[in-house]
Amino acid sequence: MSNNKEEQKLISFDYALTRSLCNEANYDILEGFLNELFDYSVKVKNVVKNGRVKEKYNRVEMLVENKKGDPIMVELYFSAEVDCLLQMLYSSNQILVEYADVKSWTCTLRKVISIYIDCLNWQEGSDYVYRNSMTFSDIHSKEEVELDALQWCRYKKKKPTEICPEYYILQIKNFDDVVEDKLDEWVYFFKHNNIKDEFTAKGLDKVRKVLLYENLTPEEQAEYDHLQEIRLYENDEV
Repeated sequence: MSNNKEEQKLISFDYALTRSLCNEANYDILEGFLNELFDYSVKVKNVVKNGRVKEKYNRVEMLVENKKGDPIMVELYFSAEVDCLLQMLYSSNQILVEYADVKSWTCTLRKVISIYIDCLNWQEGSDYVYRNSMTFSDIHSKEEVELDALQWCRYKKKKPTEICPEYYILQIKNFDDVVEDKLDEWVYFFKHNNIKDEFTAKGLDKVRKVLLYENLTPEEQAEYDHLQEIRLYENDEV
């Protein structure tokens, strides 16, 4: 599966998500993945484990900033639940309300981006990365509308999509292992818990050093092995 000169077992990203990746020293791993997914740079400011949804799956909320310094709340969630679409809508809107002061929306309104990995299969669609971004367009000309001058002064944003929630779904089971870009390198890692020598996507070099199975204590290794068995069983059920 790998052409690494020295085969080293890596722990899965979802297991590390609420453990070592919540450590500030490892935020650059999360930044690497987000930068490749968004295709623009963000800086992770804080990571919070959250039990808003079922805790048997791994989920965190992150406060990140783009190059302009705009705050963005990112929800990253691994799930095999068939109702993940409802969870996605509920959770993203709850985040929006939780971090907004209704008395001063202009100061506290933050964009919310939800990223759900391995959560469902589409009836149609053979790709493995899907994005939904809310836009408003003229139904006749199909031209996307922009905010007016008064709204720009209020929100400091040009388009509604810069304010409204955004959603990503990564269905890694559909990935055919043909790596064509940096994001594919991350998807390959998600699918196989392995990184090829030639991979150079942002964050993966740190993954090679930090997410090593041998770094776990014997108790953590036993827990990890048990959780992987459960996940295989649940995936078979789905």
